[in-house]
Amino acid sequence: MENQTFTISVYSENNVGLLNRISGIFLKRHINILSLNVSESEIESVSRFIIVVNTTEKWVHNIVGQIEKQIEVIKAFYHVDVTARWGGSSKASAQYRPAVFHHPKVSAPALRPPCHSPAADLE
Repeated sequence: MENQTFTISVYSENNVGLLNRISGIFLKRHINILSLNVSESEIESVSRFIIVVNTTEKWVHNIVGQIEKQIEVIKAFYHVDVTARWGGSSKASAQYRPAVFHHPKVSAPALRPPCHSPAADLE
């Protein structure tokens, strides 16, 4: 397999020490992190990690599976071009799915985009 650039997205609860454990997963496999960004997501108390690495798809699939085993992690997946592949079981990762997740602690309206008001068109 040939090395490619992958973007890994991780949504997690905001807990101390998770960044250290995630970076340790890459350290154990001697994979260099090209870019790392951690910020608040659109949902309160949920953080988003964006990690860019150059490796094979087999390695990135294994890494995403290991990241998802962390208790605080809600969902992790990786991107190739414009698609997203979910980590975890091979059955789930073989399918392409949109980058949307559901968290039991978050109400559904928080995931919906703002509604367009027809009254705004009249102004």
